[in-house]
Amino acid sequence: MASDSSSALSMKTYKKLSQVENLLYEDEYSKAQSQLDKLLRDLSELSPADTAYTYHMQALLYFYQQNYTSARKYFLKSYQVKDDGQPGLNNKTRLQVVEMLANLALQDEDYLRAIKFSQEYLQMAEKPSKSGYLILASAYYQTADYEKAIEPLEQVNKLFKPDRSVHSTLFAIYYQLERLPEATLIAEEMIRYWPEKAEYWLQLASLYLEQDKYMESLEVMQLSSIQGFINHQDEFMQYVYALYEKNLPNKAAIILSSAMNQSAVEANHENYALLAALYVEAKEENNALVSYKKAAELAPDGKE
Repeated sequence: MASDSSSALSMKTYKKLSQVENLLYEDEYSKAQSQLDKLLRDLSELSPADTAYTYHMQALLYFYQQNYTSARKYFLKSYQVKDDGQPGLNNKTRLQVVEMLANLALQDEDYLRAIKFSQEYLQMAEKPSKSGYLILASAYYQTADYEKAIEPLEQVNKLFKPDRSVHSTLFAIYYQLERLPEATLIAEEMIRYWPEKAEYWLQLASLYLEQDKYMESLEVMQLSSIQGFINHQDEFMQYVYALYEKNLPNKAAIILSSAMNQSAVEANHENYALLAALYVEAKEENNALVSYKKAAELAPDGKE
């Protein structure tokens, strides 16, 4: 804003831009544009600093009117003005402009420019904003450069309050890159921060299974069951197989039988056959026989 830059501007231009700024805040866009047009017509008579801040005010005027294409054009103009090789804008305003250019480039799907300006912003800023890191991460993600998207996302995790979207994106990236230990750490964090989200528990249990960590998977599934998070057939079956892999056929049978009785798992031929096999493993012959009979009754040909 003009008020941030009075030391770099001539007093004459500073006063004129202050008037435009006041009209902008009052939503008097037509009057503000009329005042600004007078300055834009006389750019040849202005110093580089005056020119840079005039372009900057025009960019803000377009931005407030949601004309983002024109706003981006004039933010870029203000950024490009030099005075003996030095930027026409002071450091504070230039920092704001660079972050805005990164954001607008991302909106326009101009990902290479978004990366360029967000990197410059992060180098300039003493305490970068959360959005500064997210713009860079998003641009890398959109260009499928997943490895480079990790660092800014990890910085957000380190410097700011927990963000579900950031954690979910990090998890997806690590999983896609088959970096399962890192994905597991993120999933564990998600459960600590948002324990009420059933999908995170089941996600972690699945991840443990992929790494042959059956005990850890089983523990997570048991906690999920206690909290009432296991409600769908595939979730119950995942739990049953995790128990079986851990040589707990009796408990697997109890879970499967209960799920079928509650109609959470379909009581069909295949599932009764599985239940019978689990009872055999658990050495519960009577229950196994009952389950085999049920499986036979439901078999297409009436036989097990």
